Amino acid sequence: MRRYLGTLLLGTFLAAPVLVLADEHDKHDANRVERYYDPDAKQWHEWNESENKAYHEYWEQNRKDRDKDFRDFKKLNKKERSDYWRWRHEHQDVR
Repeated sequence: MRRYLGTLLLGTFLAAPVLVLADEHDKHDANRVERYYDPDAKQWHEWNESENKAYHEYWEQNRKDRDKDFRDFKKLNKKERSDYWRWRHEHQDVR
């Protein structure tokens, strides 16, 4: 019985730091900021609430098929993203 108790305590002490690190990792991911690279301008863009609003405005102004449902920026292909960044640089005042 004593041997099992010792093994249980040892296992608990060894697992505790792993659990704490996993919790810290989850907190870090929740605060992670998404960034996207604009290869034409050779710069990174932080995706925040302001950028999200600008993208929604871009979508409303530029979608060719009015029946087409909204598409998340993450799902755009390379050319579509490039088109958005080009528009965005021309519309710096959109916030």
